Amino acid sequence: RDQVMEIRFDEERWDALERNWERFWAGELERSLVWVEHTAEARNPIGRKRQFFPQYPAEMSAEEMIEIEHAHLAGKRFIGDTFPKMMVNFGAGSMASYLGASVHADESTVWFEPTEGDTDGTATVGTATGVIAGPSSGGLAGIRTEVDPDSYWYRRVRSVFAAATRRWPDGLVQIAHTGINGNMDIIASLRGSEQLLMDLLDDPLAVDDVTRRITQSWIDVHREEAREIRSVCRGTSHHAPIWADGTAYLLQSDFSYMISPAMFERFVLPDIETLSRYLSHPIYHLDGKGQIPHLEMLLSIDELRMIQWVPGAGQPGPSKWLPLLKRIRDAGKRVQVWDTPEGALEIVRELGGRGFAFGILGDTLSESEKSDLFHTIIRS
Repeated sequence: RDQVMEIRFDEERWDALERNWERFWAGELERSLVWVEHTAEARNPIGRKRQFFPQYPAEMSAEEMIEIEHAHLAGKRFIGDTFPKMMVNFGAGSMASYLGASVHADESTVWFEPTEGDTDGTATVGTATGVIAGPSSGGLAGIRTEVDPDSYWYRRVRSVFAAATRRWPDGLVQIAHTGINGNMDIIASLRGSEQLLMDLLDDPLAVDDVTRRITQSWIDVHREEAREIRSVCRGTSHHAPIWADGTAYLLQSDFSYMISPAMFERFVLPDIETLSRYLSHPIYHLDGKGQIPHLEMLLSIDELRMIQWVPGAGQPGPSKWLPLLKRIRDAGKRVQVWDTPEGALEIVRELGGRGFAFGILGDTLSESEKSDLFHTIIRS
């Protein structure tokens, strides 16, 4: 640890950030919020940082992994509205692993799939190994919907949270939630997407029952994570460049890309409505143009505070979707997008910055150029 530099952030900057986010959520901040960070030192004396925790070797302790995360943050400069954040990232849909899904990791990603058979087994997951329990072969009725607190992955996640709260007891680093995902995404990890699509047609009442139970387990998982985070941090965050003094979380249903608005209304919307009432600052991750048909239903949820728009692979960036962004903001929701410096500037110049939270893509600019970019965006 003696080799690791300290993270360059302090209480004064946290105070200012907290005030700006409170004004943003209240609709009182005239400008946009802009996340633009800079990597100042590429050398990490502890070890190579991985994007997902299952990519680390199984024998590596949670404390060692957190030291790598600390060194990574110490090599960054936090410009504008950026703050030091460490997401407990076990992949999108990590809750499925607590219910019996198989976890797979390679150098680029982590994914979850149904486990074959009914017996316990040892799964080799990229560089990680753990004992997992396969779901019953009894169809939807055999799906486990209550989290197994003794499962390998649940304990692994808990150990990382515990190590993070010990490493940053003063809340200097915002510890961010795992990617729990939506109930249909979780079920798809346990059943397979194709099988779940068939279930919607063949056994909709059983899907209704399973989704309700998964939603309750989702709340249980989130509540435990929030308790650990709030034991040291001022507020909460997720993988998006967002922050709130309450419970902020990015809700999603990637499975929704494959279903009609009628099916979305029956099988997905109740989950989003329930979680939007449970959270103080719910955000929805609208991923790809295939989810646009569901947008009006999402905008009708009074409690939903923000929409994150991600155009998807092969699509033009957010600045090319100005009517969509205006539609979201005109409905009284905040908007979060990741875009290039040029794209963020185009959005602000066309629609104004109020109500937008930008994450700036690209890392070719110097630290001073990024600082200038931040001031240009907020003044445009």
